[in-house]
Amino acid sequence: MWDQKRKWIMTKYCSVIGAHFLTAPMTFTWTYGNLAPYLNSYVKFSSTSDFADGNTQWIFYLWLIGNAPGLFLVAPLVKIVGLKRLGIFSMLLCSLALLVSAWMLHESMIGTCFFMGFLNGVSVGLTASSSLMYVNGWIPEKSSTFTATVTSSAPIIAVIQNQIVTAYVNPLNLSPDVHLGSSAYFSQPSILDRVPGAILILAGTIFGIQAVGFILVTNPPPMNSQTHNRKTKDTVKLYATFRHQSNNTSASIPVKTQKMNKTESNGKELLRYKGNTCGRDGIDSSATQPISPHATRTEQRFVAEASESNGSTSGEWTPAPTCKPSQALKTRPFWTLWFYAASISFAVIIKNSNYKVFGLLYIPDDQFLTLAGSLIPLIEAICRTVFGAILDKKILNIKDCFVFALSSNSVLFAFFYFAPQLHRLAYILLILGLSASHSAISVLVASGIFSMYGSAYFPFLFAVTFMASTASTVVSAFIVTPILKTLGWFWLFISPSIFSSLVLGLVIITEFKPSIGAEAEFGKRS
Repeated sequence: MWDQKRKWIMTKYCSVIGAHFLTAPMTFTWTYGNLAPYLNSYVKFSSTSDFADGNTQWIFYLWLIGNAPGLFLVAPLVKIVGLKRLGIFSMLLCSLALLVSAWMLHESMIGTCFFMGFLNGVSVGLTASSSLMYVNGWIPEKSSTFTATVTSSAPIIAVIQNQIVTAYVNPLNLSPDVHLGSSAYFSQPSILDRVPGAILILAGTIFGIQAVGFILVTNPPPMNSQTHNRKTKDTVKLYATFRHQSNNTSASIPVKTQKMNKTESNGKELLRYKGNTCGRDGIDSSATQPISPHATRTEQRFVAEASESNGSTSGEWTPAPTCKPSQALKTRPFWTLWFYAASISFAVIIKNSNYKVFGLLYIPDDQFLTLAGSLIPLIEAICRTVFGAILDKKILNIKDCFVFALSSNSVLFAFFYFAPQLHRLAYILLILGLSASHSAISVLVASGIFSMYGSAYFPFLFAVTFMASTASTVVSAFIVTPILKTLGWFWLFISPSIFSSLVLGLVIITEFKPSIGAEAEFGKRS
C-alpha cells in the first residue's frame, strides 16, 4: 500500500513538473519582439519574397489568430486521441512549422506567415489548454498557483532564447545602419545571413524542452463530473475515484458518509486541510476496505462538502459549481473576463511587437534592447507566480487583480512614447512595469473560469475567452499600420491606454462570484 501511494505521489508531481516544460512553444509571445528587427531587415534586403515593405508583423498577428482554432480543438481531440498523444502531435506540428519557415523566409513571405505564424499558432493553442488540464487534473486544490507557475515557465525559457538568438545573430552589437520613415533596419550581411539560423535555434530549443515534458507527464486520473459544491447542514461526504488498469474504466464509488457534530472539538474531524487523518491524496485506513481484487492500481481522490452551519475551514479546497457554457455565456462576469482578455491582449501585441523596433529609433543599442526584451518574460514569470499565490491565499480577489492590471496598463501606456526619449533606464522601467500588469492574464482568466464556472467545461470556456485575443489581433492587423503611418507612434501607444480605461469601468461594476445554473443571468449581480 505504501509503495502504491509513493508511486502515486511521484507520478503526480512528475506530471506537474512536466506540464511546465510543455509550454515551450508559447515563448514566441516574447521572442518575436526580439526577432522582429532582424526579420524586417532580412525581408527588406535579403529575401526574394513577395512582400518587401520590411514589416513582418503579420507573422505575429497570424500566430495569435492561430491560437484560437488550437484552443477549440483541444476538447474534441482529447476525447479522440487522448491528452498525451495530442500534446506529442502539437510538439511535432510546432517543430515542423518553424523548420519550414526558416527556409520559407527567403522564398515567400506568405509561406512564412502561414508556417511561422498561423500553423505555429495552432500548435500553441493545443499546448496552452492541454498543459493546464494536467495541472487541474492532478492538483485542482492549488490550480491558481500552478496555473501561474506553468504559464510562467514559457517566459523563463524565452529569456534564454532571446539571449542565444541575439548572441548568434549580432555578436558584435552592430547598430541599425538604415533609417526609413519610422523604422530602423540592419543591412549588414554578417547579420542578415544568420537570421534563418535564429529560427532553427528556436525550433531546436522548443522541441528539446517539450520532449522532456512528455517524458515526465502522465494522464491525470478521471474526475467525478457529478460532484458539485453543494453545502449540506452537518454532513461530510467522502468520495474515492478508482481507475482499473485492467479494463481502462473508472468508477466513482461513495466510500463513507458520517455525520459531523458541530459541537465536537476533540480533533475527530474526517477531513482537514492539514492533518494526518485524511488528505486530498490519502484516506484513513479505518474508513475503507479493499474494494476490488481486480484493481491493479488505485487512485484516490476526495471532495469534502463542508457543513454550512459549521462554516468553511480556512484554506480548505472545494470545487466550484459546474456551469454549462450556455449558462456561463449569459453572465456579466464572463464577458467582463472576455473584454479584459481583449484589452490586455491588444496591449501585449503593441508592446511585444514594437518595443525593440521603436526603441532602436532612440536607443541604437541592440544588446541593451535585447536585455530589456529578456527581462520582459522574466518579470512576467515572477509576477504571474505572485498573482497565483495571492489568489490561492485570498490576499486579493480576482476583481482587485483586474483593477491593478487595467489601471497600471492605462497609465504606463500613456507615457510609452516619451520614455526612450527621456532615458534608456526610463524606457526599460516602463516596459517592465507594463510586463507586470500584463503578466496575470492567463492566471486571472483560468482562475476566473475555474472559480466561477467549474472545471467540467474549462477547455471550451477558456477557448471562448481567448477568442478575445483573436479579436484583438484581427483588429490590430488592420489598424496598427494605418495609425502608425497617419498619426504616428504616440497615438499608436495611447490606444491601449484608452481601451484599458473603458474595460476598467466595466470591471468596477461587475461582481465575480460562482454562478450556479440558470441562477446566473446576464445583468444580475450574482
